Amino acid sequence: MDKDKDKDKDKDKDKDHRVIPVSSAYGHKLGFGRQPALFVCDVTQGYSDPTHPRGMDMSAQKVKINQLIQHFRVLSLPIIFSRIVFNSADISHCLWLKKIPSLQTLLPGSPEIGIADDIDFNAKTDHLINKKGASVFMGTNMLTILNNHNIDTLILTGATTSGCLYMSTVDTIQYGFRPIVVEDAVVDRWPSSHELAIKQLQSKYADVVKAQEVLAYYLS
Repeated sequence: MDKDKDKDKDKDKDKDHRVIPVSSAYGHKLGFGRQPALFVCDVTQGYSDPTHPRGMDMSAQKVKINQLIQHFRVLSLPIIFSRIVFNSADISHCLWLKKIPSLQTLLPGSPEIGIADDIDFNAKTDHLINKKGASVFMGTNMLTILNNHNIDTLILTGATTSGCLYMSTVDTIQYGFRPIVVEDAVVDRWPSSHELAIKQLQSKYADVVKAQEVLAYYLS
């Protein structure tokens, strides 16, 4: 009888240490919140010019971004833009500029840092954040803006999926806001990087949806 009891105990131990399938361990849905803001990450003249050394073709993504912007305006919801801007003094000590020296041209007055001409940016009503790091939260007033508007959900669009957009998404959930990444409104220089980043974001940090799903939810 004692041996039978020992076998039962061993079975219970095995159950306690069973492996949870990856498909059920990751990728749970967060869902949309009640008060969203739209974030357009680094869709600037330089980055959206495919002939520029750091640029990429954002034409398809811009269509979706503009659709989202227009609908958020109708609903009087906050729209936040970001761009990377350095000062001349940053060049001598900023490690990111040593890693990517070509970023040294992103200085005040450079046409590269302007929001792309074919994006519906309104300087009078939209928030514009100048940043010196990948994440929009790094050394900026992004958190203050979201809290002042009582935001609980951030709709993320722009560039790049594996870079600034990715880092901003991770910080979004870490600060307690629901991150919704719009798959057809984000872009990367390399398709493989985009695809991997989307998988990682969906599994660990955000809900990944299409633009139409965002529009349908907040216009219903």
